[in-house]
Formats: sequence, C-alpha cells, structure tokens
Amino acid sequence: MRKLVRYLKNYKLNLTLGPLAKLTEAIFELIVPLVMSDIIDNGIDGDGGLEYVLTHGAIMVALGVLGLVCALTCQYLAAKCSQGFGTELRNDLSATSTHCLSRSWTSSAPRPSSTACPRTSINCNIWSRC
Repeated sequence: MRKLVRYLKNYKLNLTLGPLAKLTEAIFELIVPLVMSDIIDNGIDGDGGLEYVLTHGAIMVALGVLGLVCALTCQYLAAKCSQGFGTELRNDLSATSTHCLSRSWTSSAPRPSSTACPRTSINCNIWSRC
C-alpha cells in the first residue's frame, strides 16, 4: 500500500474534501428527523400554526437540497481522484514496461497476439499486490 500512496499526492485536496462532503451530507440527513419532530411537537400539537409548519417544512427541503449537493460533490471528487489515480498508475506501468513494446516481431512470434491482453492484465494484478 505504501508504494501506491505516491500516486495520490496530486489529489490531497480531493481526498480531504470528499469525506468532509460526505460527513456534511450525513449531518444534514440526521437533522431532518429532528426538524420533523419539532414540526409535530410545536406546529401540529402546539400552537405554532400553519406558518410554523411551512417554515420548518422549507427548512427540511433546504436540508435535503444541501445534502444532495454535498453527496454530488463527494461523488465528483471521488470519481476524479480514482480516475486520476488509475491513470497515473497505468502511465507508470506502461513507462516501466516499455521493454515489452521494444521487442522485435520474431522474438514475440511464438506467442499469439490474443494473449497480449491477458498478459498485460496479469502484470497489472501482480503490480497492484506489491
């Protein structure tokens, strides 16, 4: 794992803001039942009236919209980070394995071309276990 951390150095901001956005979404989602109980206790059973119910209903909608924005932000940052990580890893693997591409046709003739993709995938799987 320590060898793979170096590919994440360009994504420190995404690695920080993504979980923070998810935490903020979870907090917004946990506040919604509290607002709902407040509506029931003070707006319906108490003497808050229709204005109180509508105001707190709007607060609930706002919490839902803010939670959605936080969730989308988290997913965007996670996708950007994961795709960048994969790209940098793949580029590093292709840079270190250029010796495979520099082989002559006669030296690679005993192996059929249909095995090139599985051999590359196996190399990637071995590299990821290091």
